[in-house]
Amino acid sequence: MMASELFAGSGPCAEQTITSTWRDLKRGQQHDASCQTNAFPTGDREGQSVDRVDLATQTERVVGAACSTSVPGAADASRLVKFVRYASRLVDDELEKGLDLPADLFDDLADLSRDTGEATTAEVAYLLRDASSPPLPITCITWNASGHVVACAFGAVNHAGWCRHTSRVSTWNLAKVSIDPSRPDRILPLDCCACTAAFHPEHPSLLAVGLFTGQITLHDAEDNMTKSPVDEIAGHREPITGLAWVRQRQSWHLASVSGDGRVLLWTMENGLAFPVAGARLVPTAMYHGHGILPNKAPVLGGAALAFCPFIEGLSVVGTECGGVLRCVLTCADRRRPDVREGSFTWAAHALALVASNFDVKRHVERDAVLRGLKRIGADDVFQSRPPASKLFPSACSLAYEPHIGPVNSVAFSPLHRNLFVTCSSDGYVRVYNSMRMAPLVVLQPGQRSTDAKWSPTRSLVVAVGDATGVVHVYDLQASLHSACMSISANTTSAEITSVAFSGSDGRTLACADTTGCIVVWALSARLAVPQPHEYELAEQWANVEHDEHLPTVA
Repeated sequence: MMASELFAGSGPCAEQTITSTWRDLKRGQQHDASCQTNAFPTGDREGQSVDRVDLATQTERVVGAACSTSVPGAADASRLVKFVRYASRLVDDELEKGLDLPADLFDDLADLSRDTGEATTAEVAYLLRDASSPPLPITCITWNASGHVVACAFGAVNHAGWCRHTSRVSTWNLAKVSIDPSRPDRILPLDCCACTAAFHPEHPSLLAVGLFTGQITLHDAEDNMTKSPVDEIAGHREPITGLAWVRQRQSWHLASVSGDGRVLLWTMENGLAFPVAGARLVPTAMYHGHGILPNKAPVLGGAALAFCPFIEGLSVVGTECGGVLRCVLTCADRRRPDVREGSFTWAAHALALVASNFDVKRHVERDAVLRGLKRIGADDVFQSRPPASKLFPSACSLAYEPHIGPVNSVAFSPLHRNLFVTCSSDGYVRVYNSMRMAPLVVLQPGQRSTDAKWSPTRSLVVAVGDATGVVHVYDLQASLHSACMSISANTTSAEITSVAFSGSDGRTLACADTTGCIVVWALSARLAVPQPHEYELAEQWANVEHDEHLPTVA
């Protein structure tokens, strides 16, 4: 038998097929025995949204099968067209009527974007008190040019003799992110009491301070200090009662008034070494009601000073005896060339000082001969020691109707050229027109008035401080008799010594009292935003002359 036949077909060597079982053994039987973590139970406990109920709708509610959220079934096209045609005729008729309306129809309506309709209110924004200051009252507060820094001057108000106090001027920058109300940002130490202070209108860091000794100090950002002299001729002899920055001859000057009855004009160019102009507060005959010779008239002590921002040299001075005097004080142009007179060459400032008195000029020339001078400057005039009563002339051109008590404050309106306000210890606050002697408006807060200031943004808003710790805000457009708001600055009824609006806006008002505390208020928009017809009404007041009828609100 052949081999091929042996393994083919049937028989013991026939071909057999053996099935593989290794895959079945590898798979085996699998099932989940257990989990490493337990199932986390969850449940809804509450929701963040509140239940809401529809109280009313402006459209008719569609119920039943007619309610559909799809666009085609949400509105009936034919009814919509009918409504639009009907409404368009009404709208067109109203628009045609509006073409004939006057342009000023809505002038009396309030601007809701600027005035929220709130009442005249004030909120305390800052409460400042220098914890390290001496136990002295604040005599004056002033804002710098940016309107963010407020300075307060400390000084006693009841000296019985020489001043033996040490005081300071403290400043806070309210624009900082973090403010410590009890810790000033800057402290300027002084050797005696400070009576008044005034920031420069353009340089935010330049501060002038009037002292009890009659000196004036200038402080800059580097804490450099410049002092005026204490001299019978070239300075004040009594405490400074008022300071004002004045722009004349295209440069800034500093005006001061004192109890010695003189108004002096200083310049920073000579380092306050001597004044460039001056005047004495000698009243006219009209002030007393009978004739008085100028050389026999008494000199009145100055108590307050204000310069008109629109008329160069025009000022109003309040006196210790209640007088309100209009003065004109100007200085010579520093750019003018020297003048040759006789054997001397006079500087422009020097010649202006002696121009009103021939005796003083001869006195200066004799002194120049003794000293061998050929050119006479302004400093040489004061070094010659002329009589103090003759060096400065009387600059009073008009005496307004006086107060009964001392004048504590005078302030010109920053928006109108002829309006100024005065307040006095007699309890009256008066609004004057500089062109007429009698006051336009007389206000009576009820207590002794200590300070009065105009709002920088509203023409007829005045803030007045009194002796009982209350600040009265008058809106003269609304009422000529009562204050629209009276706010208490303290709980001890301490006297308000100074009030001041921030120059940047009319919403920030600060006041200081005898306890050394400063309160800064944020006024409501109604007291800061100009109201309709207010400016026109104030202009009518400013143009009233003689005994014309005072315009009032219609």
